[in-house]
Amino acid sequence: MPLLDELPEAAAAPVTPARAGAPRAVHENLRRIFTEAPAAIAILRAPDFRYELSNERNDWLAGGKRLEGLTIREALPELEAQGLVALLEQVCATGQPFYAQALPVQVRQADGHFKQLYLNGTYQPFTGEDGRVQGVIAFAYEVTDQVLARQRAEAAEASTALVANSVPQIIWTAGEAGQADFVNQRWYEYTGLSREEPFEAGRLRAMHPDDAAGAEAEWTRCLAAGRPYEGELRLRRGSDGSYRWHLVRCHPLQDATGRVVRWVGSSTDIDDRKREEEDSRFLAETSALLGAALDVQATLKTLAERAVPRLADWCLVDLVDGAEGAPRRLALANADPARVAEAEAFSRTHPLVPSASAGVMAVLRSGRAELYPEVTDALLGAVARDEVHLQALRAVGVCSVMVVPLTLRARTFGALTFVSLQNPRGSGRRFAARDLALAQALADRTAVAVENARLYRDAQAAVQLRDDFLSVAAHELRTPLTPLQLGLQSLQRSARRGLPPEQLDEKLGTLGRQVGRLERLVSSLLDVSRISEGRLALEPRELDLGAVARDVAERFAEQAAQLGSTLSVEGEASAPVHADPLRMDQVVVNLVSNALKFGEGRPVQLHLSQDASTVELRVRDEGLGIAPEDQERIFGRYERAVPSRHYGGLGLGLWLSRQLVEAMGGSIAVQSAPGQGATFRVRLPRATAP
Repeated sequence: MPLLDELPEAAAAPVTPARAGAPRAVHENLRRIFTEAPAAIAILRAPDFRYELSNERNDWLAGGKRLEGLTIREALPELEAQGLVALLEQVCATGQPFYAQALPVQVRQADGHFKQLYLNGTYQPFTGEDGRVQGVIAFAYEVTDQVLARQRAEAAEASTALVANSVPQIIWTAGEAGQADFVNQRWYEYTGLSREEPFEAGRLRAMHPDDAAGAEAEWTRCLAAGRPYEGELRLRRGSDGSYRWHLVRCHPLQDATGRVVRWVGSSTDIDDRKREEEDSRFLAETSALLGAALDVQATLKTLAERAVPRLADWCLVDLVDGAEGAPRRLALANADPARVAEAEAFSRTHPLVPSASAGVMAVLRSGRAELYPEVTDALLGAVARDEVHLQALRAVGVCSVMVVPLTLRARTFGALTFVSLQNPRGSGRRFAARDLALAQALADRTAVAVENARLYRDAQAAVQLRDDFLSVAAHELRTPLTPLQLGLQSLQRSARRGLPPEQLDEKLGTLGRQVGRLERLVSSLLDVSRISEGRLALEPRELDLGAVARDVAERFAEQAAQLGSTLSVEGEASAPVHADPLRMDQVVVNLVSNALKFGEGRPVQLHLSQDASTVELRVRDEGLGIAPEDQERIFGRYERAVPSRHYGGLGLGLWLSRQLVEAMGGSIAVQSAPGQGATFRVRLPRATAP
């Protein structure tokens, strides 16, 4: 309110001749009022505006000068440049008063410095008996302290607003009733809402529908109780329309009596932190489940089911069978079991395209993850087998895809595919880099879990194989020992009776064969140990593989005859190779022994051939034959083509043969079919040119 309103009417009214002729007592009273008033009062006579009266307060404001008798230009020349003299002239010329609020005035002090003052007041014209303006009555209150305080408050408020508008958080303040009176710039930048829209209405529109009711109810309770508000809710980000988690806090400010007079609130985007916490928890829980699954199929099923719908609408797992095998889909998950059946049928009718330039096949070749935030028609074309496949892919409604490799020790053996579908068939989610990082972390853990499951399976198989081997080995070692023991007992009885030499030789020959069989069994076991530990020593030299074949055939001729079979050596008479004689003999013995064992008494042929660089030995029988799926397996350690209860042996002969042949730079393989016998081919480098 202007301080002029507080002036007495006598001081504010124009001075007339009647008033000038007032009694002296009245004049003295007025002078006392002028002199002792807390306001600055002065009477300036036109035209040069000489001070006829200036009270102490006015003199003090003028720097302590005595102003009476001096013109304004003489007393305060600095005021002319500030326009105050012109204002006096204007008041006199127009006869209209001038009112001022917080008028800035600089007055020179006694020490020569200028003092900044702020004044509320008026220039009131007074007239003479002729009604003409004679001068001006100046009336003013100093409000410098108030103005400076207000300026400091405004500066502090501006500084606070500047800080509030600079921070990444959303900041607002509200009155006692909770109505917002300030919202920082971040609110509008984040939500994309208009400044014209009230904060309360915009706040409700920005909140996730599932969070709004609960948040508003809690805010109402906090207002009523005067207690701080804190909660987590989702706000819609205007730039992309996504809802992100925020930590919202609002604290009450209280006066000296404890009454809430204001609220200060903040909203901090914690979506990244919250997602990181959720991702870490998800990975930890999934890792525990994966670690508990000791079967590969169960491991992959667990993974796929954990990924849906946490990470994607669909999760597909493809694993490669063998070093050069095609990928095979081992797991597929969706929240709807009926749709899983549809997808499995789709996978069968539309298999992966080996030459695809994107997707699973590309990731298996490169070992690098692929992220497609938006699935385009061109991408679908890159993975489609044909137009029918392309149309089927379009109908699925895929909108975003991630494919990450399953890699361990620099070997990629599978891929995880995460798929997001367009609404309403799916979430409509678009994968981003952070999703790919989570998917890759999941793939890393899955790769370890799959490897652990495989190791566990192999360990279990090895234990079973060991147990089977020990059982067979015990039987095989016992087999020659029993007749050996019986033969020795018979020989002892015969010696007492004076057995003829020819019968003695026959019995000793039988015993010798059993000892030889026992020796071969022990030697095979020792060879397994040497090869496993890398201690197998070879002494290669040039030898005639034909001579080795003929020698073995001659040694096995009697056994073949006993089985009703025959042994023949055909082909090249001489076949020079560079090999260890003892080990080469061991290989041929193993092959001939197996041919006789499984040949069902039919003929066994050994055939030698050679070209400029290679010598080949073929050992053929006409017996049981070997199924295609077993032809690689039988070269494994302790493996057999038929159950051990039907045919003896440790299951080491072919494994040892392959190890020995490969150590001498050659190869061994089999061609066979059930019921059609088997042909084993040993190929070795020639020792010399033909």
